[in-house]
Amino acid sequence: DQVIEARCRELLQQHHRLHLLWSGGIDTTAMLIGFFKVAAPQDWQARLSVHYCPRSVRENPRFFYQYISKLPQHGKIEGHVRDFVDGSKVVVGGDPADMLFGTYVMANCFTGAVVEGTGERNPFYFGLEKPWTQIVPEILRQRKLLAAGAREERDWLAWISPQVGKAPIPIVDLFDWLWCTR
Repeated sequence: DQVIEARCRELLQQHHRLHLLWSGGIDTTAMLIGFFKVAAPQDWQARLSVHYCPRSVRENPRFFYQYISKLPQHGKIEGHVRDFVDGSKVVVGGDPADMLFGTYVMANCFTGAVVEGTGERNPFYFGLEKPWTQIVPEILRQRKLLAAGAREERDWLAWISPQVGKAPIPIVDLFDWLWCTR
């Protein structure tokens, strides 16, 4: 609580206007609770707004109707969230918790050696410590995002590696890849 509240105070001090993203999940709900605890009523009137998708309301309707729907500034995101986060405004979300504690994607590492329903090998399974350059192309191929063949894999790795090299931490294994690209 103390860390979240301190960060919320810091953001209020640093920025005149904040747009808070709410997914309905625990991370963004915890972030909003932090703002509820530290923001003054006049902040909610003029400086803070909450933005969400229909799926967010379905995920946590009780919280939405009890708290968010009563705020003076809140609204549904039209289109894709990436279009909302367009660089024109300061947007606050809860994604860093996903990076620290894992995501539904990372859960694939523990679901078994075979992908349920397809019978295909699960490239994630026991793959967290394997080199990302070995596992990620296989995952992409399985999802029909990379054509089969050594040349195609080499070309893709040559294309993506400079971007991966710009990450704030060295990306060595699948865990690093999932942390960074999530």
